[in-house]
Amino acid sequence: MISRPMKPLALFFSFFVSLLLHSTAVVGQTSNLASMLVEAKAARDSYQDAKALVLFEKVLLLDSINKEALYNAGYMNSRLGWIQEDYNVELAKHYYTRSKYYADKVYKYYPNTFEANLLMAGAIARLTKYGTTKERVTGAWDIKKYADVAFKMKPDDPLLRHMLAWWNFELSKPTWFERSMADMLFGGIPKGADVNLAIKTMKELITKRPDYIVYRYDLALFYEYLGDKLNARQWLESALKLTPKTPEEFPYIPAGKKFLARLQ
Repeated sequence: MISRPMKPLALFFSFFVSLLLHSTAVVGQTSNLASMLVEAKAARDSYQDAKALVLFEKVLLLDSINKEALYNAGYMNSRLGWIQEDYNVELAKHYYTRSKYYADKVYKYYPNTFEANLLMAGAIARLTKYGTTKERVTGAWDIKKYADVAFKMKPDDPLLRHMLAWWNFELSKPTWFERSMADMLFGGIPKGADVNLAIKTMKELITKRPDYIVYRYDLALFYEYLGDKLNARQWLESALKLTPKTPEEFPYIPAGKKFLARLQ
């Protein structure tokens, strides 16, 4: 049979049908993506971290540069790593490495957003605690760089303020040797870190969220570092009277009991 060219009307009809099918597919995919995001955020907000991570990563299979999914995939990895720190250090490092992977991606595509800078600062902070002196010093500078940008956008964000409290605490206590090495080899440690500012920030966070065990426990740690066992014990005892509500709070109960014994 001889192949004949399509008539203009038939050609138009064929094009219209293919366009309609493509549009329907796009609309269907968009609708599916939106519903998946809703489900993922519901899991996140109910502290089902592992489930939320799976769902956000499924969104990324449909839209690999979706800002909300990239940020939350990084955030879920960070939370899962935090929960594992006292149980499985290697697994915690795995989650933190994945968090940094997503932080790099969200920063690549959305560098001027609060979420990208917050996630970068947090991912670096989590990983550098396991690093060498050089990695901790360079990490301190990087945390400050990204956190400063995020702070200008949302200075009252609790995640950011908690991280900055710890930044101030950690940088106020390096050993003389680490400071000397940092000054000689890596350009020094960022100036301005102050444990008293860390304490002030943590107290402000407790005022806004008084039922959160983590803030009270951390404040007790800060006071212990200063040698103020009375305040450390008072804040720790107040933390242990609370009922854990979020996954990360539960490990603080057995850790808190050991901490309290240390303060006796």
